[in-house]
Amino acid sequence: MDDEPAVLVFRPTETAVELPRPDAATEAAVRRSLGRRRPLADPRADPVDRLDLLMAALTPEVAALVVLWLGGTRRASRDTRIGYADDLLLWADWARRELGRDRFGLDLQRGEVTMWLTCQQDAGAASSSISRRLSALSSLYRYAAGWGLPVASPISDDDHRPKFHRGRRAHIRAGPRRRPGRGLARGRT
Repeated sequence: MDDEPAVLVFRPTETAVELPRPDAATEAAVRRSLGRRRPLADPRADPVDRLDLLMAALTPEVAALVVLWLGGTRRASRDTRIGYADDLLLWADWARRELGRDRFGLDLQRGEVTMWLTCQQDAGAASSSISRRLSALSSLYRYAAGWGLPVASPISDDDHRPKFHRGRRAHIRAGPRRRPGRGLARGRT
């Protein structure tokens, strides 16, 4: 985190909020839990620490916030941390390609999320993947707001959350469910 400011100050709406810097132990723990992956831009390149990829893709303030967010106890599962980190890398890559942003910040607008959603659907992304990527970003926005940062999530449940059924048995039944043999034992057919 070499190019970060001395104090983490967010000024998206002229309101400055100072956050504590992640300590070395938290950063090291997050780095270990995230592991390595190949960069999105060059899938044949050697794997790189995910945290280094995030540092390069996010503004310094958001990168520091992400370390605090991923180092928290609510995201204790290694798989959740890796999934959230990869989802943020996808968001940052999209914002770089489609919006021309060098680094990803917490400044997305609702219409930009709608553009992203359209791109995901056109690319054939599964509804569950889209929902998970939206959840990751929404979680980060909630975390930032919890610190008092003047951000509002651009994700709308009405416009952006795809409808899908979870699990193998998630389907609509044609009628009332009957357990086998129960009706016959009581003289019913």
